[in-house]
Amino acid sequence: DTVSVVLTSQPVANVTVTVTPNAQLSVGSTTLSFTAANWNVAQVVTVSAANDNVVEGNHNGTLGFGVASTDPGYGSITLPTITAAVTDNDSATVSFSPASVSQSEATSPMAFTVTLSNPVASGVTVTVNSADDTATAGSDYTAISGQTVTFAPNSTTAQTVNVAIANDALDEDDETYRLTLSNVVAPGNVTLGTATANATIEDDDALPTLSVANVSQAEGNAVNTLSFTVTLTPASGRAVSFTRATVDGSAVSTGPNADFVAIAGSTVTIPAGQTSVQIPVTINGDATFEGNEQFTLSLTDLANASVGGTTIAGTATSLSAIATLLEDDQQRTITTITADLPDPSVVGQPYPVTVEVRGQTLSPLGEVSINDGTGASCTAPLTAGTAPLSTMTCTLTSTSAGNKTLTATYAPASSAFGASSDTEAHTVSGAATSLTLLGPARSRIGTAASYTAELSVTAPGTGTPAGTVTVTAGASSCTITLPTATPSCAITYSSLGSRTVTAVFAPGSSDYSGSTSNPVQTLVFASSDLSVTKTNAVNTYRPGDLLVYTVVVRNIGPDAAPQVRVRDVAPAGLTNVAWTCEASGGAVCPDAGGTSTLDHIVETLPTGGVLTYAYFGNVIGRPLSIVNVAEVSLPADTTIEDPNPANNSATDTDLLDDLFANGFEAPGINGATGSQRLPGASLRSTLDEVARVTLRLSDVRGEALRIYARVVGGELQVALAVRGADGSLRLGSWQRLVGEPELVWTATPVAGSFVLSGAELR
Repeated sequence: DTVSVVLTSQPVANVTVTVTPNAQLSVGSTTLSFTAANWNVAQVVTVSAANDNVVEGNHNGTLGFGVASTDPGYGSITLPTITAAVTDNDSATVSFSPASVSQSEATSPMAFTVTLSNPVASGVTVTVNSADDTATAGSDYTAISGQTVTFAPNSTTAQTVNVAIANDALDEDDETYRLTLSNVVAPGNVTLGTATANATIEDDDALPTLSVANVSQAEGNAVNTLSFTVTLTPASGRAVSFTRATVDGSAVSTGPNADFVAIAGSTVTIPAGQTSVQIPVTINGDATFEGNEQFTLSLTDLANASVGGTTIAGTATSLSAIATLLEDDQQRTITTITADLPDPSVVGQPYPVTVEVRGQTLSPLGEVSINDGTGASCTAPLTAGTAPLSTMTCTLTSTSAGNKTLTATYAPASSAFGASSDTEAHTVSGAATSLTLLGPARSRIGTAASYTAELSVTAPGTGTPAGTVTVTAGASSCTITLPTATPSCAITYSSLGSRTVTAVFAPGSSDYSGSTSNPVQTLVFASSDLSVTKTNAVNTYRPGDLLVYTVVVRNIGPDAAPQVRVRDVAPAGLTNVAWTCEASGGAVCPDAGGTSTLDHIVETLPTGGVLTYAYFGNVIGRPLSIVNVAEVSLPADTTIEDPNPANNSATDTDLLDDLFANGFEAPGINGATGSQRLPGASLRSTLDEVARVTLRLSDVRGEALRIYARVVGGELQVALAVRGADGSLRLGSWQRLVGEPELVWTATPVAGSFVLSGAELR
């Protein structure tokens, strides 16, 4: 097209007109020049539409003009804008490219590409929707409804539509769905190209595993059903089929004794989504013992599944399972005692008993109990041997003597076997015993001596015998009743000496024999603290002096002391030795007195018994010292134990005294008769058992007499020592006088003085 440009007036200078088209138009020349000479000659502008391959629709183009002149008047001229109508001849298509997409279900999302063939000035929108084919929205993929795909203005950049795919574990066929473009919104000629894209979801799951488990159940006594369970793991999205049939084994499906009803080959289908199916088989139960029997279920022609299962034997195209019909009918059994040695046994001796239990076809299971009829029993399980035999052994221990009947009773482990029993004679003899006696080697008189009896059963016998053990020591005995936790008894001896003690077991029944113990020697002794004291109450003497010793023998106890020997050997330096004995506290003097050495045996010195001896003699010559020893000796047979032997002897030592008298003046005889009273009460309170001089009497010849006094058993005793023909003093007998004793004497005048002629105490 063209446009003419003219000036309507003459410019005074050159004029330049500039032509400016918009993007939709183009011009042949963009500059027009007018001169003052040819200002009125029209100039033509060629105008054409711009060809840009952009879909814009029909639209207007514009031309603008601008004036440039040295003439001030033209510079203010406004030229009109010219509008040109442009018809759009461009087009574009919206399409899926490619038109089909295939992708594993494990890969998500599934991407679809939407293309625009040419740019569109104002942009394009299009709507996308999904539709099911064999795939199902919601379970296989996520549906798209009314989704908008937009192309930006002047852009042909491809757009992507993503569809989320559900990944499952079902084995299934490849599934399809589709996407459709619609509702294009754009100016101009924009159309749909390939508006439908087909999608294929490729299944990537492995075939499910088909397995069938072995099954077992009791055969029963009537018609019943056994079912195999065929399992599909996991569930499949497709139907799984196979052919099933039974195959005879030890259990058969033919003949008069058919164990089950055969299943002929037929197809079984596990519908999609299910995981198992039951295959029932009719079982012909009966009451006849046959043992366990088996048949097989075979699965072949598997479709849409693989073979698996740890208990199944099969190949890639078949598998099988075994049905076991458990025998629930009872087998008859025979029980036999085959050994019970040693026979005879003794009480308490373990003896093994062996039992055999025989079934019909199988080795019986269970246990056997054995008893001897009198309380002894044992139980043990059977050990299966070579069918149909089982054996057991347990140890029986009979606890009483006699003829026994052993009974073996078989208790089946299940109802598959019947119970049975057997008996056998067995003899049990009494067991021998051995008795040991334990007792003290020494026992104190009057105290209990304990004896323990240890009774044992001689091997191979065992047990706890009942009966009595009698312990005997001469005429004394005691009894122990067995059994007891303290098998002891005591004997109290009343006399001293050695005892031979034995024990005898008398059984309470014939289960054990009697026995006699070893002898035990027990010495019965007394515990006696014997003491002896000795003094003459002086420390010095003079030649010819009378020395009177008091020897006291005591039994402090606690027991009486028999056969005690008392000795006082006459010491050198004494002559005319004599002694007297006084007993108290239940003691008895063996002799009332004697001369020379004191040596006698006291038959029994009771506890608290006292023997008081006056032992006296005259000093002969001038010995420098006189040593006198008194002692008590125990019997050599050790029947007396003295807990304090240090006091079994006593010694008195006196020295020669020529320098002074005995410390007081003796009254003299100065008349034919005379008397002197002794202070009895004072003497009783100051004296003890030691004989002491309490009065001396002298005459013209010197010392004529002495009075000795002592207190024995609470009584005052006095004795006269009178001068003899040889001039020595001799001690007379001891007298028990009450009150205040009086000495009365007579004398004979001689040459102006007196000589003692007689004296007495009264």
